[in-house]
Amino acid sequence: MDTHIHYVQTGIIAAFGSQLIDWLNHYTFVEEQRFSDPAYAWQVAESFCDELLPNGTTTALTSCAVYPESVDALFKAASARNMRMAAGKVLDGP
Repeated sequence: MDTHIHYVQTGIIAAFGSQLIDWLNHYTFVEEQRFSDPAYAWQVAESFCDELLPNGTTTALTSCAVYPESVDALFKAASARNMRMAAGKVLDGP
């Protein structure tokens, strides 16, 4: 079980940022906007779930993006793998 993970940040893991606000503005908010596209959200949700399973994680409390497409994709991908997710949107930045 993972009690704090952001699936919508999968693509920016280890992205450099000198300060938190810089990292949020230059990477996080830009990446999370891409989750308004259902195809992109689905692609990342599939990859995210595929990475959790080999590490023994079958249940997670997962932050999604503000876009409903990001939440729908995660639940669909998790359901296809018999995973449990407590997930929902988080507020977007400026």
